[in-house]
Amino acid sequence: MVAILTAVETFFPSMCQCDDSLLETSCSGSKLDSVPILLNPSFAGLASPTVLDISANRLTRLTDDLFAELPSLFTLILSGNKIQTVASGAFNSPRKRHTLRLEDNNLGNVPTAALTLEDGAFRHFARLRLLALNDNAIDRVDPLAFDSLVSLDALDLSNNRLDGPIEAFTTVSPLTHLDLSGNMWRHLPANFLSGLLRLQTLIVFSQDAATITNGSVVSIIAS
Repeated sequence: MVAILTAVETFFPSMCQCDDSLLETSCSGSKLDSVPILLNPSFAGLASPTVLDISANRLTRLTDDLFAELPSLFTLILSGNKIQTVASGAFNSPRKRHTLRLEDNNLGNVPTAALTLEDGAFRHFARLRLLALNDNAIDRVDPLAFDSLVSLDALDLSNNRLDGPIEAFTTVSPLTHLDLSGNMWRHLPANFLSGLLRLQTLIVFSQDAATITNGSVVSIIAS
């Protein structure tokens, strides 16, 4: 069922769809440059969605408290936007989210620091299992950006511009899958896996293969 409330159409884009039975809201491909205010369930009696898809829009920045009023949100899909910055308080909310997709944000034409993740950007994601940041132009990740991801299974940072320190994502101890392919590293120290005791799959090689010095690791897959 598509629930579009006529009285508030000015605030709720006509291309957004709410499925009340599945508690899913999709605004994919709606040409949005901001998150609609009426995605806040306190407006117009909307049920709080568990899945929110705002992919393929024109968002450029995730500001503080942007999703704070969505207490039941389980999956948040923001892929295919033009996001440049994720504020440290962008995801202030109850800690229920399982999946966050920020891949493919079309950042190729951003002149500097294409995507900066501030310290603590994901501190409200204690239950997050999947974080997709691939196919951006990320050139820096602050050391504490992923510090609170105590349940993270899979982290995808492939096809970015990373070539600096790697501490930020090598201390996420629950990781079983880590994809670093398509970045700019040429050499990686063997001990960068020392904190990843559960890691099963590491994808690190690309066309210009990086080398891991002084040691061997778990299954390495060439991309």
